[in-house]
Amino acid sequence: MGLVESVARTVLTSMSRKALPKIDGTIQVSGLQAPVEIIRDQLGVPHIFAKNNHDMFFAQGFVHAQERIWQMELHRRISRGRMSEVLGKMALDTDRATRTFGFQRIGMRIWNECLDDESKAIYQAYMDGINACLSQPGFKPPVEFSLLGFKPELWAIEDLMAFTSYMQWQLGHAWLGEITRARFIEKVGEEHASEWEMIYPRDNPTTLPKGIEFNRFGPEQSYRKEKGPYLQKGLGSNVWGVAGWKTDTGSPYFCNDMHMQLSLPGLWFEMQIASDEFNAIGLTVVGIPMILAGHNGHIAWGCTLAYTDCEDLFVEKFNPEDPTLYFYKNEWQKTEIIEEKIQIKGEKDSFVEKVRVTCHGPVISDVVGVKDTSLAVCSMGLRPSASLSAFMKLHRAKKWDDFVDAMREIETIQLSMGYADVDGNIGYWATGLTPIRGKGNGMVPVPGWTGEYDWVGFVPFEEMPHALNPEKGFLVNTNNKIISEDYPYYLGSAWMTGSVV
Repeated sequence: MGLVESVARTVLTSMSRKALPKIDGTIQVSGLQAPVEIIRDQLGVPHIFAKNNHDMFFAQGFVHAQERIWQMELHRRISRGRMSEVLGKMALDTDRATRTFGFQRIGMRIWNECLDDESKAIYQAYMDGINACLSQPGFKPPVEFSLLGFKPELWAIEDLMAFTSYMQWQLGHAWLGEITRARFIEKVGEEHASEWEMIYPRDNPTTLPKGIEFNRFGPEQSYRKEKGPYLQKGLGSNVWGVAGWKTDTGSPYFCNDMHMQLSLPGLWFEMQIASDEFNAIGLTVVGIPMILAGHNGHIAWGCTLAYTDCEDLFVEKFNPEDPTLYFYKNEWQKTEIIEEKIQIKGEKDSFVEKVRVTCHGPVISDVVGVKDTSLAVCSMGLRPSASLSAFMKLHRAKKWDDFVDAMREIETIQLSMGYADVDGNIGYWATGLTPIRGKGNGMVPVPGWTGEYDWVGFVPFEEMPHALNPEKGFLVNTNNKIISEDYPYYLGSAWMTGSVV
């Protein structure tokens, strides 16, 4: 290491240490209704004990900001399309894409149209906790802010809701596969392309091999041993539960491992939050309140991506003489035009992205590298819903019926949700509104102007794949196929292998 590198390392290390959070003693902040105790265990996991829910979520926001404010800054700038403000023109393409998908617009619709008063109060308390941390006398932001020459702004509701929208959209996957598949077909023809299509092996496992299976828990259960394949190692999250009658303790075993892309710091932040109403511990994401996967003393819940196909691309026909018009069902329709102003560091004038929105959704072709074709994306992840409010119900849940009630509210996130409880039950539910298409299966972009490929409804909630206490005594999902071919609805075709080794 040279002298310059050595000096730089010493200076950066010193600056970083000065910004470390205070985790011992007492901190005086305004905004709390009663004292809050925060204990960090030997692994550094924070345990928050508050008298009421307001103070609990306030403290959660405070702790997130203490330890991850730079990560949170990236979260809100990416989701709001404000990276160019601090990184310059190199981030413009990212901001253009973000503004086109419209996470802030969707987030504010969630706030204004979908959230009840309690959910809004949770977000408000969480945001106030973040800002209380940033407003502390002597607060020193992490070294990344100094290197880029700016200080963190106080957080606004727009920040929280844009990131909430971005996270629920990020859990979808189908639209990019449609573009790749269409390009492949264009190069080699449909017949040759079909030879490379993802086909789930006939003998690979499904999560629910018997279809929907529902058995209330009882002491007498039978188990029929079946042969099952053990495939080569594969990628995929996993969630699994084993019934108590198959364990050495007599109680269920429940595990969850969500394989998101590796980063430093990681996406997940382990935490316990407790008030006079409930007590939950598990994984959180900085920038979003609540526990997203964990347990509460009565039930445990966890998830993987369900890989159900809830996104389609539509090829739109715009009027060559008037690009504000697009053709749909034999008529010219008015295109919604949204002007997004993007401020660029070092530039005097803002860049204006003119986002076009049709009845199918925003036109994304310009920002995803597709030329000469106008593609609009129709995605459940780009629709407003109160999906995250369901996790508040999970905090309070005490039994299977409470869990199902929460699953009903998760409309825009496609998850394989696992369940176990202290009464010995294990269960599973595939969440999210899954579209029923008028024509086609959404594997490639389809004509948008005819209307025949539009979504005509959704799989009824009660008919989505689910199980309670299956006869086999366990439930496993590793992003593999959920249910057998005789299931009456199309869920998708892109699954992981089903390997659990």
